[in-house]
Amino acid sequence: MGVFEQDKGSGVWWVRYTGADGKIHREKVGQKSVAKQIYLKRKNQVREEHDQSSLRLPSKLRWTSA
Repeated sequence: MGVFEQDKGSGVWWVRYTGADGKIHREKVGQKSVAKQIYLKRKNQVREEHDQSSLRLPSKLRWTSA
């Protein structure tokens, strides 16, 4: 995951990251500096989505204190 230049020397940079759904996403950005900023933004968005949708086990499967 991260920032990459698909065609070396083109000056066009892409962002690649894995979404909270587990799918790989790619975005064509442009300048390298902007691509780095977008990558960090997407990474934080995915982390927030994952934290909000964290799964809990059903009560039948949870450990209970006896």
